[in-house]
Amino acid sequence: LRALLLGGDYFVGVSVCTALTKLVLRLAETPDLPAELVNKVKGEAMLVCASLIRFGRSESAPSKIDDGTAERIIACIQTLNGAVSSDVWLSASRKAFAGMITAKREKEAKDAAEKAKKDRVKPEELIDFGILRARRLASGSGEETVDEMDLARGAGET
Repeated sequence: LRALLLGGDYFVGVSVCTALTKLVLRLAETPDLPAELVNKVKGEAMLVCASLIRFGRSESAPSKIDDGTAERIIACIQTLNGAVSSDVWLSASRKAFAGMITAKREKEAKDAAEKAKKDRVKPEELIDFGILRARRLASGSGEETVDEMDLARGAGET
């Protein structure tokens, strides 16, 4: 993880900051924990986030951190600081994900229903018996001979 961060993979850094923010917010919701412990963990998480931004803007970074990534990390710091509501991070993101999954399942069900409707054969469609010829032709007789034999059998001639 450290090698990825030092290599300039800031997407991993944003993921780490987001995960830390969510973990700290869930920890803060625990009623039996002392406030000192929660504040200490919040401070360490903010330090990790701020250090990542500082590294991304330094000259020793292999690539500069882009503005969108830095803004996301700053949003994590602001949430941990209490400037942004924690509902956005905990419940709203879960609801949005659940809505996305529901929409995806509905689309898949609709696509499956359309495919089943499309694949259904109508009763008035003709059946191609030429497909069945492959077995008879494997015996070595020609296609025309097989057709003549079928006509002869149908007419009652043997």
